[in-house]
This record gives sequence, C-alpha cells and structure tokens, in this order.
Amino acid sequence: MKIIYIGEFDFEENLTASTVRIINNCKSIRLDKNLDIKILGYSNTPHLSLEGFDIINVKRGKRLFEKFFLFLFRGIAFSWLFQKKQLNPEVLVYYGSSLRILVPLWIYSRAKGIKLVVDIVEWYDYSHLPFGKYGPMAWDVHVSMTFMIPKCDGVIAISTLLEKYYQNKGLPTVRVPILFDKDIASQNQLSEIKLNPNFLNLVYAGFPGKKDLIFNVIDAIRLINSDKKKIEFHILGMNGKELEMTYGKYPGNSVKTYGKQPRSFVNNFLRSADFSVLFRPSKRYAMAGFPTKFVESLSMGLPVLANISSDLGMYLEEGFNGLIAKDHQVDSIILTLKRALELDRESYEKMKVNARASAEIHFNYRNFTKKFSDFFLEI
Repeated sequence: MKIIYIGEFDFEENLTASTVRIINNCKSIRLDKNLDIKILGYSNTPHLSLEGFDIINVKRGKRLFEKFFLFLFRGIAFSWLFQKKQLNPEVLVYYGSSLRILVPLWIYSRAKGIKLVVDIVEWYDYSHLPFGKYGPMAWDVHVSMTFMIPKCDGVIAISTLLEKYYQNKGLPTVRVPILFDKDIASQNQLSEIKLNPNFLNLVYAGFPGKKDLIFNVIDAIRLINSDKKKIEFHILGMNGKELEMTYGKYPGNSVKTYGKQPRSFVNNFLRSADFSVLFRPSKRYAMAGFPTKFVESLSMGLPVLANISSDLGMYLEEGFNGLIAKDHQVDSIILTLKRALELDRESYEKMKVNARASAEIHFNYRNFTKKFSDFFLEI
C-alpha cells in the first residue's frame, strides 16, 4: 500500500513538534513492510533526506508575493505534484485542518479513487485565533472540524476526545498520542548544566501561548518563596523581557529565563532539572490536544508536575513518574510543589527511572506499527 503523508511544513528548518510527529508516525508506519510511506512538505529545496526519508517538496517561494500566492494554492500544488512525480498513492494522510489544503486534496482523492485520512492534533479555541471567534480563521477551523473532516475516509486522532468525536461520525479512527524515538532521545547525553542543588529546580521548555498556565506556577512559587527561597523556575523559550511583558510585572529572582535554545541544550536541561511543569485548563482545546512537552519530559527521565488535561490521566501516575495537582489553580499548584519539596532523594530517583520507562512503554513509535497497519487495512 502506497501512502503519502502531507505536512505543510518546511522540514529543512529546525524540527518542530509538528514535523517530529509526522516523522515519528512515518517511522512507525514503515516498520510494516507492506506499507510504503513518503513525505510531502514545502521548501525551496525540491528534495530533502531526513532520518531515512526522502522528502519531496512543493515550492515555498522567496519573495513576499510569491510566498503568498503559493500559500493560497498549496493544496492544488500538492495535487499537481502527485501527477508530476507519478506517485500514484493509495492513501493520502494530511496533517492539519486547513480548508485551503483539505478541500483540494478531497477533490483530488475523490477523482482518483484515493483514500484521504486526516491527522488531527488539536481543536483550537476560536477566541484564541486571529480576528477572534467570529473571524475567518475560526470559521475555517469550525467548518473543517465539523463538516469537511467527517467527509474523509479516516482520522488519526491525537486524543480520546477527538477519537470519540470522529468515531461517532462513523469514521475509522485510530488514536496515536505524541510518539518519540528512544534512540534519538538517548543522543546528546548530558553536557553538565549546573543547577543549584539547594533548590527544587523546575523547568518549562517552550513558549506558553494561551494553553500553558506558567504564570500560575510563578504565582505559586512567589508565595512559597516569600519567607525563604526554596524553588527556582527555569524557562527555556522566552527571554526576560518577553516574560515580563506577558506576565505584566517583574517575575522575581526565583524565575530564570534562557530565551530560545537548541534542542540539545533543552534536552540536557531536562535531564538536569528536578521536575517539568504542565498546567492547563480543562477546556476543549486543552482536552482535544496532547502535550508534546509531557512526552519530551518523560523521555529525558524528568518527572512531571501537572494537573490532568487531555489524556494525561492514562499516563501520569502520582508518585510514580510525577505528581498530580487537583487542578490548575494556584492553591492546588502550591500543595503539589510542597509535596515535591518533601520528597526524599531515593523516592525521587525512582521517579526519574519510572519517567523514562513510562515514555518507552507508552510513546515509543515502534509500539504503534500494528495500530497503524490495522487502521490502514480498515479504511
């Protein structure tokens, strides 16, 4: 079976959560020798070789007008590329929900008798999108999620919420969380990052946007440290000015920022810290997605402090590979941080070992090949 996995991404740039998901899904799929998988992206380089995949690209453009024109008609460009390269796929997998891409792919697949599958990883809160909840982007997402995707042939869903939603629409659906490659995760072993052992060292890697409530964590730390400093919070992905502008005030000397950092530095920092933090509200957009940061943390042997959002309740175990807060409110975070401060070294070291073991059991791409194979046979 010939499968083409389509992502509207430039794989030539630094890998993102989205491109890593596509690559690891494809690694899992190609372990089945009956499935022939290729990746399509967009770049001004026609072909790329990445982790054993030959990535074929539609043109990205260089000048502003050219980029905008190619952006508008990229869905048609993907369809044209199938013809030009005589790829002759039996299944198209599209990562995303944009009608600009999805509609041309749907028309092409129907004309050629090809199965069209959508890899869907989130359901945006419409108010978070540019122009607000009544704007054109919100309209695009709503029509795609509720009308267009149910007309396709199958869904790869990142969460139970999305899995159940599209199953109820009568679509063959397979749930695949964030996957990782344990061999790559073991590379770039620890270059010493010295953190003060007198403090509980927490880390958050990324730019929080409106999903991750790191300001609640900062507020909780300020209250705990008000009499004596016990915790340091390290934020990788924001510089001090960005943090102060979004937080609205000086976050205090318990918070240290590092700006954007290469992946090797981030991984080594995760190996050096005591816990990562992940607090999200129990709203649809948080429940529909699945946090990449959770898998990244466990894969580096770093336990997680979090409340339960998305499917975390299936993987995060109190005292085993992290600590669970009742909710995302400051009072609940304080109670969880106090439990972390009370841990003895032996219990904590076991938690680190369990974190890595949990990642290998639940998120190793090699463990999902049969699920993919069964799914493609079903559609």
